[in-house]
Amino acid sequence: METKNVEHLFIFSTLNQMTNYIAIKNLKPKNIYNITLDEGLVKTLKQGIQPDKWDENLEKVIADERIQSEIKPIKIKQYMYEDLEKFKNVIKENIKMINKDTPIYWHITGGQRVFSIAIHDIVKERPNDIIFYLEGNSEKIIPIGKDKYEFQSQMKYELEDLDFSTAFKLMGYDTKDLKSTRILKGKINKNDEKEKTYYDEKEMKFYNKLYQWIIEDGENPKSYINVSIDGKKFEGTFKKLLLESNSTKQFISRQEYEKKSEKDQRIVRQEFLAKLFEEVKKKIPNLKEIEYDFIESDVMKNKFPAGYIFEKLTGYAIYTIVKELKHKIQGIAMGLKVYCYDKDGHSTDELDIVILTNTGRIINFECKSGSLKGDNAKSHNFTTYSLSGVFGAPIFLTPLTHKNEKLEKELDKKLQSACGAAERAKLEIIYLNEMKDKVKKIIG
Repeated sequence: METKNVEHLFIFSTLNQMTNYIAIKNLKPKNIYNITLDEGLVKTLKQGIQPDKWDENLEKVIADERIQSEIKPIKIKQYMYEDLEKFKNVIKENIKMINKDTPIYWHITGGQRVFSIAIHDIVKERPNDIIFYLEGNSEKIIPIGKDKYEFQSQMKYELEDLDFSTAFKLMGYDTKDLKSTRILKGKINKNDEKEKTYYDEKEMKFYNKLYQWIIEDGENPKSYINVSIDGKKFEGTFKKLLLESNSTKQFISRQEYEKKSEKDQRIVRQEFLAKLFEEVKKKIPNLKEIEYDFIESDVMKNKFPAGYIFEKLTGYAIYTIVKELKHKIQGIAMGLKVYCYDKDGHSTDELDIVILTNTGRIINFECKSGSLKGDNAKSHNFTTYSLSGVFGAPIFLTPLTHKNEKLEKELDKKLQSACGAAERAKLEIIYLNEMKDKVKKIIG
């Protein structure tokens, strides 16, 4: 039994078109029969059912990749939805010219289990057919048919050439290769001749050493830092002072300071951070030897650098963790912007840290160095599920090393509030000291 270049593949229109795409890429069918919902039937169902949009997403990717398959839509109408016998009759009419010795491959997705009963009845009359289901949570292929074991050994629930652009297009989004994006592994677009990794090796080493020091020694009183600037003194852990720099009562950005006509009594945030990192270099052995120029780095060009520093700190740490799982990872990026087709290229979201696996999962890490309002958390949850289908994994990264860490009264209040908002939005929360174990578990 050869499962490449097959004659006939039946699929069901679904939000998670990634599973259909994996089936198409693996089987390379000559004919694709797309069982989708009639517009009249859609109007009677709950909101969020958008088969026309889902079909358009899949067809666009197939066209972009010049996959030589003919797509034949089969519309499920109201009377077929209410009577499975009538549904079966329509399907039988579509396959009556296909010899029973020629196998048909039926890909059933989770949302269409009711129709799988009818398909199963049809297959009873076709001894060589295969019904299969790509189980997203376990990432296993579940087949039914007399050649199911041979099919299972040949069909792979993975793609070796998957890229961010394809994964997003299947969900109705797109992304672009922007200079502000740090690409740690993989391609934004498969048409790129080679991987377009874009990051600073010294920067990665710098932040990885800083991350290790924070989780191992950052809370030790011997690691406390003193910063004196403009006649004011600041003392505490590196993390406390870093997050404190977000304060608009004590600090002002260089951009705002230079625009003011009158002298502002607040401390210039970038000057404070420059002194803070000079003191950090005295605390961490060999950090200075990396020769990374933090003061001239891109994070210092932002009005509130602390958030960008936290993003790089965790992003590079995650990359280091998943490097050993490289066979599963197709791409890793930081600051990846995504766009929606119907908004004329308007940026709809920026993913702080995002991983694409070879099974098509998009794992999105949201970094917050300050507060996280409930509506923002829910928006992030929604965006991630929209981008990555039903198997998306929205994850909240907190600057806290562990759940019981105390920094300073106001900071603690904001950070605990952010974690509470993430919990209410049902986002998974990861503390710095548990990142290694949790990230490995999430990827599997």
